[in-house]
Order: sequence, then structure tokens, then C-alpha cells
Amino acid sequence: AAPAPLPAPPQPLMLASRATLTTGAAALLVSASTTLTRRLPRLHSPPHPRVYHPRGFARGTRASRAMETPLEKANRNQRVGFGRKEVNSESLVGTVKHHDCHAFFVHGTGAAGPTQWPQQEFDGGDAATAVNEALRAAAGGAFKSGVFQFEPGANKVGKVKLNLSEHGERGHTGDAPGDVLMFPQMRRHRLGDASPDAVASFISGAVMEGDGTATGERLEGAHLFVCTHAARDARCGVCGPALIDAFKDAIAAAGMEGLVTVRGCSHTGGHKYAGNVLIFAPEGGVGVSGDAAAAAAASAGGGGGGGGVS
Repeated sequence: AAPAPLPAPPQPLMLASRATLTTGAAALLVSASTTLTRRLPRLHSPPHPRVYHPRGFARGTRASRAMETPLEKANRNQRVGFGRKEVNSESLVGTVKHHDCHAFFVHGTGAAGPTQWPQQEFDGGDAATAVNEALRAAAGGAFKSGVFQFEPGANKVGKVKLNLSEHGERGHTGDAPGDVLMFPQMRRHRLGDASPDAVASFISGAVMEGDGTATGERLEGAHLFVCTHAARDARCGVCGPALIDAFKDAIAAAGMEGLVTVRGCSHTGGHKYAGNVLIFAPEGGVGVSGDAAAAAAASAGGGGGGGGVS
């Protein structure tokens, strides 16, 4: 008798196409290029995600990923790519834990390599650790839910959240290692090698006694941060870089170069729904009409993207 036919293999769930992601990114840029409305945070947070490190991706090498079988690639996409069931399952708008100032320290990268951020980005014993510890000391050690809990009136900028911003391919050419980007102040402060004196001067002048707007360089336009922290969560390592590429395509198609900047950043929370996007835009928009961005989205074709807005 002839052997029974083998069962059909499961159909691979492909990563979202560049056109699909670019369309979703362009739609997001439409909303970011108009006046933003302040939203109150939700009263609950999404469940804490599991950290996935599938075979090959956890080592972060192209060679190991190239050796994956089609089934392994499909499984990886189901677990850490845009094929995950939680993608687009709910809106992330307004879900960030309350803070008054969001600071990004330009340091290292989320990609595999000698400058890759560790799983806990401030545990490297380096300049990022020094800035983090200085903020903690200034807040009297008060730290909860990723935010330095300054008491009301204790400083000029209120509660502060600190992240790392990528330097290099997924960073911004105007940034240098040791810079601190502050929002909503829209300022870049140059700390150079982040020496103890430079860090102390920054904390004093831009956080405690000043609000950061009297010093530093003014940041123009809108600024998007996409989590690419692969060592923290593989989902961000897969989806984050794809979203950055899609945003850059959408920005170019809409003629918004110089008006919208995209950077990779470290752990922001809510990684079950990665890729996660933070948008900081000036009141009144960034000088490009919604019609132009909408036309770019229409020309890209496809459906919605896989990211959320925090």
C-alpha cells in the first residue's frame, strides 16, 4: 500500500511588507503633523510581556538566522514578528506611565555588536549608568515604574523618565554620544564624555534649578522614537528596525526630511505590543499639510502597519 501523505506544513506568517509598513507609518505621520491633543493615561497597564529569545535571533547574527528553516522562520514571526496575534489588538495611545519630562541619553545601540545595550540598559557601568545614578540621587532615590519620582516643587521639570537613544545607523546624524535630548523642552544638551562635572552641571542646570530651555540646542520638527532594544525583548529587535525603515520611507515620500526625525531607543514598556513608537511634535504641527502625507500613504498602497503609538 502507498504510504499515507504527509500532513501539509503550516503556512508561514510572513513579516509585514515594506509597502504595508510604510503605509501605516505614513498614516501615523498624518496624525503627528497636526496639533496633538493631550491624553490622560489609562488607569491600567497591559500585562508584563514575556521576553522571547528564539534560537538564532538571541545570538543576533545574520548567519544563524540564515540557517533557520522555513518553519522556524514562521514560528519566529508568530512569536516576535508582525504575525503575533496581539499586534494591533488595542490602541497604545496614552498608555505611558505618567511623567513630566522624557530624556534620552545618546549612547550605544540596540543592535548586536560591541556597543549593544545590555538587557538592563543602565547596568553597564558606563556613561549611561552615571547619568541614571545622578538622576536617581537628585530624586532622593525615588524611582517607580521607570520614572524618577521627584516631589512636586523639588525641581523645574517634574517627574523624569530616562531612556537611551541610538547612535549610528538608527540614530540621528546631529546627535553625538553623550547628548541628552529632552522633551517636551525640545532641547539637546551636549555632555561630551559625560564626566562627573558635565553630568552634575546638566542635572543642576536642566533638571533641578533650570527647566532645560535656557541652555542647550533647540530641537526643531517632530521626533519619533522606536524601541529597538533587542537584548531586552526580541520582539523589539525584530519589529523596531522594520518600523524605522518604514518611517524613513514614509518621511521621504511625504517630503518631510528635516521635519521629522526617527531614532531607535531602549525599553519603553508595553513590549507585548511591539513595535512601540513615541512621538514628540510641536504644537501646531511640523509644517507639512495632512494632504501631502495622506497622498504619500495612498501612493504606498497596502493596509495598516504593525506599530502602536505610546
